[in-house]
Amino acid sequence: MASLIILLLNVPLFPVTIVATFCLLPGGFLASLFAHANGLRPPLPVLAANTAFYSAIGYLVLGRWVRRTDTRRLKSLTTMVFAPVLTLVCLACLPSLNPLWPKGIDRLAEQERSLRQGLLLSTNIDGARDFLQDRGIRASEEEISVERAVLKSGSKTITAHRGERMIWARIPTMASQFPCGYDLEILLVFDSRGSLRESYVSRFPICP
Repeated sequence: MASLIILLLNVPLFPVTIVATFCLLPGGFLASLFAHANGLRPPLPVLAANTAFYSAIGYLVLGRWVRRTDTRRLKSLTTMVFAPVLTLVCLACLPSLNPLWPKGIDRLAEQERSLRQGLLLSTNIDGARDFLQDRGIRASEEEISVERAVLKSGSKTITAHRGERMIWARIPTMASQFPCGYDLEILLVFDSRGSLRESYVSRFPICP
């Protein structure tokens, strides 16, 4: 049941996707207890948790019928369904067919590290411009006229002061973890002497 639900996420019909996503919530909630700080839900624990959940429901619903069924008939029925069930489980474990499987997350983390290493606090504004331009990143720039908070993300807040300059950019990526895709967000604040004072490089989730 859980494997079939995961495979139904590949069906390009909005109602089917919504129903399948809703059916995965029990396992997703359990897997979230063991997720990393970045919020990713490991696909195999989600599959295992949903399998346990729907197996328990199946046992409660069909338990009485199973106890009344002839043992030989029950063995025959089990043999008939074993191959299809095993096939669905194997298909659901394939990253190419399982939308829950993270795609491009390792590459995304590598991009984050590279950008942070190239935009250290010792960087001046000209060096930052050259660094971004060399990587084909189109950034916007602004001179701060009034002190204000330019970033609020979780516990992270960056305030820019009058006379400072700010550079920011949003980089599209191919990384995704169902149901979200990810961009990379860059925000740099330079003091009045052109030295990098605050640097923020982080993934930005884009969820439906």
